Amino acid sequence: VALMLMFGLIYAWSVFVLPLEREFGWNREQTSLTFAITMLFFSIGVVFGGALSDRKGPRFVCFIAGILTACGLLAASFTDSLTQLYLSYGLVCGLAIGIAYNCVISAVVRWFPDHSGAVSGVLMMGFGFGGLLLGFGANRLIETFGWRDAFRILGGLTFIVIVVFSSLLRPYKTPPVNAASSNTEATKITDAHDQDWRHVLKKPQFWWLWLWYVPLLSGGLATVGHVVPLAVEKGFSGDQAAYALGLFSILNGIGRVGFGFLSDRFGKRILLVDSILMVAAMLLIALIAGDFMQGGFFGFLFCVTMAGLAFGGALPQASVAVASLFGLKHFGTNFGLISSCLAVGSLLGPYLGGLLRATTSSYSFSFLFLAGLAGVGLIAGIKIVGEK
Repeated sequence: VALMLMFGLIYAWSVFVLPLEREFGWNREQTSLTFAITMLFFSIGVVFGGALSDRKGPRFVCFIAGILTACGLLAASFTDSLTQLYLSYGLVCGLAIGIAYNCVISAVVRWFPDHSGAVSGVLMMGFGFGGLLLGFGANRLIETFGWRDAFRILGGLTFIVIVVFSSLLRPYKTPPVNAASSNTEATKITDAHDQDWRHVLKKPQFWWLWLWYVPLLSGGLATVGHVVPLAVEKGFSGDQAAYALGLFSILNGIGRVGFGFLSDRFGKRILLVDSILMVAAMLLIALIAGDFMQGGFFGFLFCVTMAGLAFGGALPQASVAVASLFGLKHFGTNFGLISSCLAVGSLLGPYLGGLLRATTSSYSFSFLFLAGLAGVGLIAGIKIVGEK
């Protein structure tokens, strides 16, 4: 959890948007592309992280990924052009954090196969809370020292945490599940026929799951990538905007744990709850952004809360679905395959959202599009639940 908390700094990007735009005169489309690139390479890192961990061991892979993250943050502090920012924060940090993310999850889920949903949720809660703690921390660092020193301090902190905690990761053989356990979803996971990526890509269940997952990631990533500038545009203060980002991170973490437990208990039906929540969140944010609905700061926070819960809830459910459908033997690689949704979600969410904002001068169209996309995900979820 400590490792995942540190790697959650990827969600703190939003607090750097306005300082960079003020200094260099960049527009929202250009800065939004930074986060899109970060999530693109994050998803690439997730795809390969599990396989690397299986081959080289989680401790070594996580340590190297942590060092690369610290180097990427240090390089970002010397940014003088968009290309430098895209390469340092986008490519290096995104790729390294993605590798470490899958490395940690693949190792720890195997320690607790009879509670994979809850364990995934707790780990991902740590990842989500990184946006809260490091978002607030980065905001204070920017105000006190400037954005360059903020990147450097975060890089140093990352290095220290990774050196200390990556040594605790060990590859474990999957222990037997307690035969007396009443957790039927867990039993399905351990009884599942292990399938490698070649078989998985031929399964219709994989593609329905993929179509369900993309809209939830798109909506969540768009919110975390734009919540601060959106709040400022609606007339809220910088502290209020940072508070909204922090609340998103808190509910993101709560959603991961809560939906993880629920998916262990109730199975695939919880997929539909998640999709409905995201549809409602995106629609309400669109109405607020377009001044079609007034609710003040608390109304804005309510919408952010819904988006955080829905986004957080999608992550452990994807982990449980991959384990239950395709087994644990090749979990790292298969989890990486479904995590390719992050690449698509980062383009449809934060980047396209920023592009529509730059084109229309309003976030309303961005979130209306995301609401429709979440509706498509709901249909895919219905298909998954209906299959035997």
